[in-house]
Amino acid sequence: MIPALIVILVLFLLAMIWLGVEVRFSDSQLTVYARVFFIRFRVYPVRRRKKKPKKDKKGKKTDASEKKRKKKGPGHRPGVRELVDLVLDAAGKLKRKITVTKLNLRYTAGSKDPGDTALQYGRVCAAVGVLLPRICEAFKVRSHDVKVNADFEIEKPVIELDAALGMFLWQILYVGVSAFIGFLKLKSSGK
Repeated sequence: MIPALIVILVLFLLAMIWLGVEVRFSDSQLTVYARVFFIRFRVYPVRRRKKKPKKDKKGKKTDASEKKRKKKGPGHRPGVRELVDLVLDAAGKLKRKITVTKLNLRYTAGSKDPGDTALQYGRVCAAVGVLLPRICEAFKVRSHDVKVNADFEIEKPVIELDAALGMFLWQILYVGVSAFIGFLKLKSSGK
């Protein structure tokens, strides 16, 4: 009895692991971090490593795109429309499960021409007015701070974004398993 309770407790704690993504954009530089529980590591930009082309058994060098072309054949994959329906169904199950823990956006409109700056400011305010309620409707948003300003002395717009979002492991497993079952049903009906 006690080992079963321990297994259930361990599975429960594993399911409550928080997985998240943090995105920062400032000074034309994008940085993306992944977060697992309290551990954060940088995903982008990454160091580029030189990849050596793989050799076949015969000693010839091939690249991956040629191998992919050889594998594809008629009836190899289900139709695009069915896959799109499957992805949309999975996305519908994600609605209100993703939590946006912070959304900070600073946009300062600027241009050499004051008229262009005013038009830029108006367009961005209109876009924020349309998109922010939709984001709050689609996701659980804990905190957001969006500010749009106009500066007639700068020559180009300045954008700063700091956003973090995530979900629990059990939510990802729920959506992933249901999408996998849907894919298996799609594949079996295609035969």
